[in-house]
Amino acid sequence: MQSRIPSLTIQPLLENAIYHGIEGLPEGGEVLIRGRRDGDLLSISVANPVESISRRRKSNSHHGMALKNIRQRFAMAYGQRATVSTDDSGRRFAVNLTFPNSESLE
Repeated sequence: MQSRIPSLTIQPLLENAIYHGIEGLPEGGEVLIRGRRDGDLLSISVANPVESISRRRKSNSHHGMALKNIRQRFAMAYGQRATVSTDDSGRRFAVNLTFPNSESLE
């Protein structure tokens, strides 16, 4: 199966997972990338361990630029047919991308 997604979608997610996630953990961690197909939709998830929410609020000054850019790229490429969501459930952070399966961007 082949599909195309906007440039610079996965790379900044991986960079953020390392920089804002596992880099700050003394024990390190692993970045999990999952993909799946559900009919005409593809889903990609990038997840990583993070410090506790209270520690992140004290030390984290990022402003979500990568996610904002990815949301804009997906809106331009897919319109309402794609979603970019996050799940910050305590000690794990995940970005979930859902978009139409297509071999070329419109």
